[in-house]
Amino acid sequence: MSIAIRADEPIAVEEEVNNINRDDPIVVDNMPHIQTKSKPSQVYYLWPCYGLYAMAVGMTFAPNLEVRSKIICEGYNTPNCQEVPSFKNDVADLTIKLSLITGILACLTTPYWSSLSDKIGRLPVITLTSAGYFICNAINAYVSTRLNPSEMYLLYVSAAFDGISGSQSTVMAISHAYASDCTDNGSRAHVFSQLMGVLFLGVAAGPALATFVTRYTRSFEHAFIAAAVASILMLVISLIIPESLPKQKKEHIHSQQSTHSMHSLFRTPSVLDNFKKPFSILAPRTDPDDKSINVNLLALSVAYFPIVLAIGAVQIKFLYTKFRFDWDVSQLGTFIAYIGTVRALALLVVIPTTIKTLRRYLKPAVELPTTTIYEDEDEDTINEDLLAKYTDQGEIKFDLVLLRVCLIADSLAYVGLALSGNIFTFAAFSAVSALGGGANPAAISSLALLLSPNKSESSGAVLGAFSSVQSAGAQIIGPALYGLIYSHSPNSLFLVVIGSTFFISLAATFFVKYC
Repeated sequence: MSIAIRADEPIAVEEEVNNINRDDPIVVDNMPHIQTKSKPSQVYYLWPCYGLYAMAVGMTFAPNLEVRSKIICEGYNTPNCQEVPSFKNDVADLTIKLSLITGILACLTTPYWSSLSDKIGRLPVITLTSAGYFICNAINAYVSTRLNPSEMYLLYVSAAFDGISGSQSTVMAISHAYASDCTDNGSRAHVFSQLMGVLFLGVAAGPALATFVTRYTRSFEHAFIAAAVASILMLVISLIIPESLPKQKKEHIHSQQSTHSMHSLFRTPSVLDNFKKPFSILAPRTDPDDKSINVNLLALSVAYFPIVLAIGAVQIKFLYTKFRFDWDVSQLGTFIAYIGTVRALALLVVIPTTIKTLRRYLKPAVELPTTTIYEDEDEDTINEDLLAKYTDQGEIKFDLVLLRVCLIADSLAYVGLALSGNIFTFAAFSAVSALGGGANPAAISSLALLLSPNKSESSGAVLGAFSSVQSAGAQIIGPALYGLIYSHSPNSLFLVVIGSTFFISLAATFFVKYC
């Protein structure tokens, strides 16, 4: 249903805004060029592709740790590596190095892939990433069958392929850009939350499938083969589902960007370009209306950084869990599947239902002008920008509250994990962390698009900038920081540090201005 706003009689802006269903496109009389077309159902086409990638990642979590542990153990020439004092530290160090390789390369390539998706479409980039991830899993499958310490360098080659193809940060950025193409302006937290739910549904299904394959074949290397097959299926799906970016929008974005560059479409940016671009988007800007400094995207990136640092600690967390409870591949895979299931249910059911209910009964308060719009002499007039501005303010308030509540829950959960004395309390606090932490990236992505001071900035570029923050935090700094803390201090201290950093995120959200 479309809503046509007319001025046949005096209307109050507040009354008109409250009567608008945010799911309906707005058509303003005598202004047909601003009609928006929402295709939220098209997002569902992406779910199988996104889910397969997540499932492949989930299938390789435990096997990756097992390969690293066994290949290092082979170098010791001892039947019981657990008795070697440096064993856990060596496994952690290898994990950190591989994460750094992937993270640094992903941080350099994600801005390029994101910008390229604005020009050639989202799906071709997903296809390229799928191909890179297939090569990564194929190499790991080969290494896992031999476990030869002299071939450890192949693990670094595999990590490099993963990083060059953009890794998880590019998949997430392009998927969010695809979703934003299909939805109208406003809060997209519920759409991004559903995508995150699909992600963790795949992360839950992956370890369960890997456990089944491992037990059936009695060989954990087949999990890498299954992950490679999943990445091929992802590639095939990306070739047949509909593109989200209309041709007209691609041409518009390309025409805007061509004023800044006279180079070819496929010009490879320099390393400095790839570092500078995200920071130029996130940097403070002068507001043209009141000449104030707009730091919204910078504040959001500061809030996002502790979140992605925690994401980067996930392998260290699983390594800690494996050694603390002395679990094998199947047991660790079962625990990862449990965490993924809880988070998937939270993101697909609990959080979207809660958001929908709160929006229905607790409409966000917005400050509206006291003036009233009257009929013009010859034609109806209404300030659509004014309506959009005050509607977006309510959406921003809602997303900020959601983000703050989730940050507090996540912080308390990590402290609880550090203090847990048995597997039951550890599993309970892991579930609380899954409920709280899953919505954070979704809320951040929604806020980033709403708060972007440059409305001509493409969604791919904005989300790509935040994906660069994710790459730096989740794949470079996070694994290195928390890996070092885990290796050189009491084992659970890194969990306390993670929980404490969320208060930095919470403080940063209060620097967001939207009036």
